[in-house]
Amino acid sequence: MWAATALALLAPPARAEEWKYDLAVYMLGAGIDGTVGIGRLDADVDVGFSDILDNLEFGAMGALRASKDRWAVTTDLIYVGLGASTDRVEVDVDQLILQVDLAYGVSETFEVLFGVRYLDLDNKIAFRGPLGARADAGDSWVDPVVGVRLLKPLGEKWSLFGRLDFAGFGVGSDFSLQAGLNLDYRISPRTSFAFGWRHLDVDFEDGDGRDRFKYDVVTSGPQAGLVFHF
Repeated sequence: MWAATALALLAPPARAEEWKYDLAVYMLGAGIDGTVGIGRLDADVDVGFSDILDNLEFGAMGALRASKDRWAVTTDLIYVGLGASTDRVEVDVDQLILQVDLAYGVSETFEVLFGVRYLDLDNKIAFRGPLGARADAGDSWVDPVVGVRLLKPLGEKWSLFGRLDFAGFGVGSDFSLQAGLNLDYRISPRTSFAFGWRHLDVDFEDGDGRDRFKYDVVTSGPQAGLVFHF
């Protein structure tokens, strides 16, 4: 017994797991559905799935994930330019989103996460007709975020990634929900191709009268890109 204890004390410590990094670069196609308000003007924009291609404006997304043992830090940046029109109104929305979160692996396939999400919006509304009104306004805020992440291997080369988070809680926006699902194909040990769908629902309103700003919009669409592992 004493010999075994001595050997255990003299044995070199187990090597800690090295940091791993994943850099994702995506293209994001998005449709919109909801209500945009500036001052006393409200515009309803309802673009169904069958109409997304007619109103599609591309955006770009980049994400960097650093992980070690059970912990991971992810920084996610998205820019999307959205446009939609009806017989009486045209709406353009520029949307910048920066999210940073910290995740803890409960198991090899399931993580819980918390962090913050920064949103910066610029809205333009133009009503058609000889007396059509125009308005241009924007706002920015920070939301706390809580959520979960799922990783499920589907063989040697395929993996399924899922994410669901909730944000806002009246701190910035009244409520915000983000969901995403991706399939990842391992091209090489250092590179993967990923494609899937992202859904973001934001309900925000601030100010009154001419200073009122409302953004109650769902942004949803396909995404595809490359992931580099190092």
